[in-house]
Amino acid sequence: MPIVVMPTETALRLKDRLLALGQCHDVKMFRANDVVLELQFTDTERKRFGNATGPAIVVAIEEISNLTEVIPSSENGVLNYIEVKNSRAIARLDPFCQTSSTTANGST
Repeated sequence: MPIVVMPTETALRLKDRLLALGQCHDVKMFRANDVVLELQFTDTERKRFGNATGPAIVVAIEEISNLTEVIPSSENGVLNYIEVKNSRAIARLDPFCQTSSTTANGST
């Protein structure tokens, strides 16, 4: 399951397109600190996001191509999101993985 992250200000800038994406595809959006202690962007990443700030927002979608068709990773030199590539981070942030790994009796 592809996972991307972005600062809150970026998510607000992309809000209309993210909501439209959710109308057509299975998408989950939530604050990263709802599932992990804290996800921070480096100074370089913040600059690439056009100095956007705020807690990290996670967007999980079944196919990355569904996202990139609507929202490219960057536009006009400003980053829209960073795709998470680390498998351990994906396992922690992926809401689809978390719900599917629980058995009927609640154990994992």
